[in-house]
Amino acid sequence: MPYVLLPDYTGGLTGTRVPGNVNVALVLGIARFAGTSAVAWRYSRRAAAKTDPGAEAIGPVRRPAHDPRR
Repeated sequence: MPYVLLPDYTGGLTGTRVPGNVNVALVLGIARFAGTSAVAWRYSRRAAAKTDPGAEAIGPVRRPAHDPRR
């Protein structure tokens, strides 16, 4: 949410150029993308290590008859 509200309240800070043809808004956008990717990767690893073994211990996965993974 701060990324969305920052341009309204900072008075042009996001348009400030950093080295080259890059501005603060682009840097923040890339940082947000990288952070989101890192969280998703970490969650995926944790789910595979902690949650999936517990789910497999409960029982097999039951898929509908029309499921192409079947």
